[in-house]
Amino acid sequence: MRDAIHAALVRARLVEIDDAPGLQTVTATGHKGTRFGEVLRLQPFGFTSTPPPESVGAILQQSGASERAYALGFEHPAHRPRDLPPGGTRIYDASGQVISIVERKIRIVGGDEIHLSAATIILEGTIKLGSPGASKPASMLGSVDTDGDAQVSGLATRVFVE
Repeated sequence: MRDAIHAALVRARLVEIDDAPGLQTVTATGHKGTRFGEVLRLQPFGFTSTPPPESVGAILQQSGASERAYALGFEHPAHRPRDLPPGGTRIYDASGQVISIVERKIRIVGGDEIHLSAATIILEGTIKLGSPGASKPASMLGSVDTDGDAQVSGLATRVFVE
């Protein structure tokens, strides 16, 4: 017995992407120059990306009909970070910026600026400014401030600088 719906999965190379409509669409080329235009690119809720041209992905065609095509994936081999350990996650872009979630560490590597914006920003734990080896206290116990008050406690005693 044959299924009423057949699907074809085709490897494709991204030509261009339209990120302006409510849902993202792509134009891509497949085997022997087959062109796929205005194909809906499926993405999970809460995450979006715009892969650069020449990224590689797949086009899924239901019943071989181009109007029922979906673009899946698309990543660029020159930009994808490598050697991620099992269970790890990286969010990255074509400029080399990365957010890594690996084992029990989160690392943010930004290009020119990292901007945090919220009504309240909470930092808990020891803070090291300059490098992981920062060990000089930013506010030493017993130091005297401009009002003549001695530092006896406080969160600043858990901030270290190079």
